[in-house]
Amino acid sequence: MTSILRVTEADFTPNQSLTAQMNQMGYLHYHWPTPTGHPDRAEYWLSSNTLLARWNLAFGLLNNPQNKLASFDFKTSPELKTIKEVVKYWTEKILQRTKPDEYIEALARSLWNGKDTSSSVTSIDLEKTNSRAYWHFDDDP
Repeated sequence: MTSILRVTEADFTPNQSLTAQMNQMGYLHYHWPTPTGHPDRAEYWLSSNTLLARWNLAFGLLNNPQNKLASFDFKTSPELKTIKEVVKYWTEKILQRTKPDEYIEALARSLWNGKDTSSSVTSIDLEKTNSRAYWHFDDDP
């Protein structure tokens, strides 16, 4: 969760909703007695329920406008002119590594429903791709 918030430079405000979601992942804030604290066994943290809760939290942070935990302003550089360039930029920023061109091409085609990935991209295109995330071009009025 922290990685998503850092890499997207989100404004983050913790609240009771976050505590409930963290409880679903097995992290019982302030409930584990000292001196041992939270379990350090993988079995505790890697059950199907806790993994699903993690995925749901990450997905909710990025896609749920009512989450009231984080707000994102996905800024892209004006130098990014094509769909493929935007996808490559965010893929590298989030994953912290480069991916092969075939991967970027397939992801871009998937996100833009088969549209030509070398075509120009506008802020309207970005809003249509993910209506719940706000993408901002510095050169837009």
